[in-house]
Amino acid sequence: MRFNPARLREWREVLGYTVEAFAVRLGVTKQALSQWETGASEPRIGHLIKVAKMTGARVESFFLEDDSDRPSVEGGDSPPPVRPGRVRREANRA
Repeated sequence: MRFNPARLREWREVLGYTVEAFAVRLGVTKQALSQWETGASEPRIGHLIKVAKMTGARVESFFLEDDSDRPSVEGGDSPPPVRPGRVRREANRA
């Protein structure tokens, strides 16, 4: 089973993060996150666990090709709320 980079990008976009803000939240560079989202490299499991906690998704969902555990803003399984104030403060430190 291979990592699905599109799923990571979908979750970031649904949560309303920029690449830079999401990278700060994960403790990685924006270049690393960009490489993960394009499939140029794959995140370590520790980073995927952080993403899963932030999104409410299962770690396995980042390896699935089907529609299970896809991000959704319409009805049903909405992602958890984002605390943008915290992200802004962290982004300003960088």
